[in-house]
Amino acid sequence: MNFEFRMPVRVMMCDGCIRRAAADIAAFGKRAMVVTDGVSAEKSGALGDITSVLQAQGTAFSVYNRVESNPTVECVREITQKARDFGADMVVAVGGGSPLDAGKAVSLLLRQEGEVSDADMASGNFRKETVPLVAVPTTSGTGSEVTPFSMLTSVASGRKINLNAPSMYARLALLDPRYTMTVPWNVSVNTALDAISHAVEASITMSSSPLIRAVARESLANAGAILAALEEDQVDLNIRQMMMYDSVLAGIAVGQTRTSAMHGISYSLTYHRHIPHGRAIGLLMVPYLRFTRRERPRMVDEAISAMGLRDLEDLEQKLSLLILNK
Repeated sequence: MNFEFRMPVRVMMCDGCIRRAAADIAAFGKRAMVVTDGVSAEKSGALGDITSVLQAQGTAFSVYNRVESNPTVECVREITQKARDFGADMVVAVGGGSPLDAGKAVSLLLRQEGEVSDADMASGNFRKETVPLVAVPTTSGTGSEVTPFSMLTSVASGRKINLNAPSMYARLALLDPRYTMTVPWNVSVNTALDAISHAVEASITMSSSPLIRAVARESLANAGAILAALEEDQVDLNIRQMMMYDSVLAGIAVGQTRTSAMHGISYSLTYHRHIPHGRAIGLLMVPYLRFTRRERPRMVDEAISAMGLRDLEDLEQKLSLLILNK
């Protein structure tokens, strides 16, 4: 049995975790660049909490609140320049997967001596150093707070760039399920499908180890209950907590194995057809699993069983109900 596992993020999941981690946040630097989307971060209360703590700790900060969905390389370069002008020595990313991905990219680019081209980002031709990053998710889907990846859109090439390096892990991830209570139903569905897909992919890929499959299946254990709650629109704080827990576990797992062809195909649907990422994943999941089952029937069946579902048809029915109602 040969495998490697590295996940150096300190994860805190609790009510009021930003306040509890105030001294730890302040220890990372004296000037923070706060990266958000300007919507979910503020509405959830997470942005107010983080700025209050920074102010109370005497940490100067600047807020960039215009990160778009599926952040572009140009957006990340703009934030990086503003961070340099401000003299930022740490980054705090607050929001869904897009602000977290943008924050990770900025933390890397701040350590580069010159501008990194789109091609260099894609090929890994850059210094593998970052400034400290604190990640505060306000959705439960990408698990970006515990992965070393940043998915960016290159307008110049018309494709996605997976910017990644071992140093791109956040130093601290602060998970408070209260911040997800304001997420709209359709976004909750999208993020839930994304998290489930990560756990599924980590379960069935050939690069997975018994340890990773155990983490992924723990994430999948609540999938049936989450899908049922979303279908009935009965998403209370307990379900939100379950979703956040499952998302971070799925992120830990897929951070070790990376995503599969299912995600690669979904990016085209998002970029060219403007289908939200989670919905694109939901459309592809069952066909992808049917195809994969030809070669790995045991792995696929075990993933379905871990979700508490009977078979692929059961999963297809549940996904169809959610996708058609979106």
